[in-house]
Amino acid sequence: MRNTKSRQEAINQSSISPSECDIAFFVFWSRIGTPIAIDGKQYQSGTHFELINALSSQDTQTIIYRRIGIYLDIDDEVLLQYKSITKFFESDMFYNTDGSIKRVYNSYKSFDEFQGMFSGHFSNLLEKTLEKLDIANR
Repeated sequence: MRNTKSRQEAINQSSISPSECDIAFFVFWSRIGTPIAIDGKQYQSGTHFELINALSSQDTQTIIYRRIGIYLDIDDEVLLQYKSITKFFESDMFYNTDGSIKRVYNSYKSFDEFQGMFSGHFSNLLEKTLEKLDIANR
């Protein structure tokens, strides 16, 4: 990456955007990341920007995962990130103003639980995507 660009700008220029993908997976646990500005708009992190980008496309099947659980090594930075990620998952990205659910995410407590959940989701979405592209029937 060139040092004249932010990490997110370099990533955006060197790869396709999530909104151009058929399937996009987002996995969160103990941190939301570092705030960034892209095109004059503030995001909580590069991942937040990419999630917004994926959700902007009706063609991108977007799946969100959140690991929940106890953190063993808690210092001030970890606590700050934990509060930020908790606030993020309580925000208007996931809930309407009346408290009803706007968007779902998949919670998991362990890697094994995530692995099983992800495997099932990936297989299902891949099959649907191939059917949509008519590759599965050739």
